[in-house]
Amino acid sequence: MVENFSLEALGQYKHQEPLAVELLSRASQNNRFSHAYIFTGKASEKVLGFVKTFSKIILCNSKTATDTCLSCKVFESGQHPDFKIWVPEGEKNKLIKLDQVKELIAANQRHPITSKHQVLVLEQANLLRVEGSNALLKTLEEPNHFTTIILTVDSLDNLLPTILSRCQIIPVYAMPVVDETDEFNLESYFPKTYLEANELSAANSKMDAKELKELFLKLQSALWKHSKNGFSTEENLNKQVELLEKLEKYINSLDSYVNSKLVLDNLFIDLYEIRDLFFN
Repeated sequence: MVENFSLEALGQYKHQEPLAVELLSRASQNNRFSHAYIFTGKASEKVLGFVKTFSKIILCNSKTATDTCLSCKVFESGQHPDFKIWVPEGEKNKLIKLDQVKELIAANQRHPITSKHQVLVLEQANLLRVEGSNALLKTLEEPNHFTTIILTVDSLDNLLPTILSRCQIIPVYAMPVVDETDEFNLESYFPKTYLEANELSAANSKMDAKELKELFLKLQSALWKHSKNGFSTEENLNKQVELLEKLEKYINSLDSYVNSKLVLDNLFIDLYEIRDLFFN
């Protein structure tokens, strides 16, 4: 099991990804690190950067990742024997092959060489086939104390629910910088009743897809800015993560010629049901 680590080691991510850092810091404080994580986000390079930073901390002898120990120096060289990444293979239709999953399963049984732990990373795990998912699931169900498995995905949609239930989800949203002078009134989009939710949906349904997408992106940025102001209970933190995940799906759905009124109905009901979290 991973020991407590220094938040300072997360560096820039403390400000760029407050939700992700908060989830990891609470796990550290409560000694509840998971044996498996799913890092989800559209910006794959940023997700992988966060994964590497977190992995370096896990492998560091002092859990500070200050490059003073042998593990950190070897990690920076790109040759750490206790850190392995598998990426999708294929020319046109890339996928995670069953043989790759079998390699990860075999590596999971080997003890670390340089560090007390080892980290095994499966990039774009949403490209797993059914047989690969089932094989991986067995390993996730029978964790060992010296291995941390990390999956990266751009969306949680294509993963088996049983895999999701056995991993700690860490959202990496890569939100754009929010203009501090923006007068966007976030509270006005959080209905106080179901009737008001229906009225807001009807009023905004007059927009075309492009205008709706701009509105959703403003909502997303404003919610992100609001979430950076602080967190309360773990339950509220998880609800914020869930809301941002839903909003991401709603934004993507606008590119698929879906019924925009239905999307708006669902959005404003979601905002109504979580209003007390943001505005008491």
